Amino acid sequence: MLTSVFFPDCIYVIEDTQEYQQHLETEHNDEELTDTDYDDPMNLYEIDAGPSSPRHPWELRPGENMYYPYKPKLTRSEIESLRPTCIFALTSITNKEMRDVFSTNDKDDLRLVSLNAVPSALTFGRQVVLAESPLEAISICNTEMDLSTHHGQFLMVMKVTLLYYLSLFLVRPNVQYEENYHEHRVTFWIEFVIPMFRYLDTANYGEGVGINQTYGKFMVMVTSSGAQEEVFAQSRVDTKRLMQSAMAILRAEVTKYRKASVGTFVKRRILIVHTIADKMILIEVSLTKRNKYKLVELRSATIAYLWCHRSCWLGMFGLLAHTMEILQEQVEVCHQLNAEHCGELPVLNYNRVSDHLGD
Repeated sequence: MLTSVFFPDCIYVIEDTQEYQQHLETEHNDEELTDTDYDDPMNLYEIDAGPSSPRHPWELRPGENMYYPYKPKLTRSEIESLRPTCIFALTSITNKEMRDVFSTNDKDDLRLVSLNAVPSALTFGRQVVLAESPLEAISICNTEMDLSTHHGQFLMVMKVTLLYYLSLFLVRPNVQYEENYHEHRVTFWIEFVIPMFRYLDTANYGEGVGINQTYGKFMVMVTSSGAQEEVFAQSRVDTKRLMQSAMAILRAEVTKYRKASVGTFVKRRILIVHTIADKMILIEVSLTKRNKYKLVELRSATIAYLWCHRSCWLGMFGLLAHTMEILQEQVEVCHQLNAEHCGELPVLNYNRVSDHLGD
């Protein structure tokens, strides 16, 4: 069975193979980490066993057998294998040196900082959320907008995405997704949510990878199953494979930009968009000057699939706004890396990528 992907006409970046099935069979006894059973003699990590705020009522509480069913998860053995080469700022595991980074992103997520940076988009989103019916919301979406600016283009993405979503309640008013809550991702998510990622700048999306036509790969994406016990293993493998894919992209770029400045290269980031059931998580992967991968959870949002959950769209568009900010920044970073590697911009001796990030 193939892992579900964002687009109906695409194949996930890493196809399920016989090796994938064997991995599931051998890893099913590798338990999820909790804050009580992880032996950390070096005291490097915090294992967060419960939600940090009441905005996540669907997440399990501390002391239960599993934690954060809708967030990326790594097993104890996976963390042990990654620890020599990675530092983390994720919901489930955070290096102590990364506490402030994780806390800042969590607060910015709650405050919708990226969406607040586009006032017209925030106002538009709130108007739709406050609508009393889908028909009223559609009439708001159909109002005239100035689409000539970058903010105007983001408004168009919001408008088209919301019209996808709102059409569900007019065309199929009796549809019930609750009965198939954990498995409807391949229909509802693809039809009404994920198309918004097709509008990102000049990037195109194929095989689960976001590719800028000038500078290459910027993002890896996949949709996993929900929190049912029998699909935990699949979600875990998806998390690991997404991280490995992002790391492989960065490692390939180390070779590509060997003559560029390491100070510029550490600004290079590959994004991971991982959807687990109705939770979408944005993670960035970068390399430090110590040649370690840094995995940081930036944003998370709940994807609404009922009219009464429509306020969740503000969080979704906050995640999208932050994604677009980073993609725009990464185009500039890649442009500078290319100029430095080709000798158009000076690079100090012993400050090249090859001097610090060699294999």
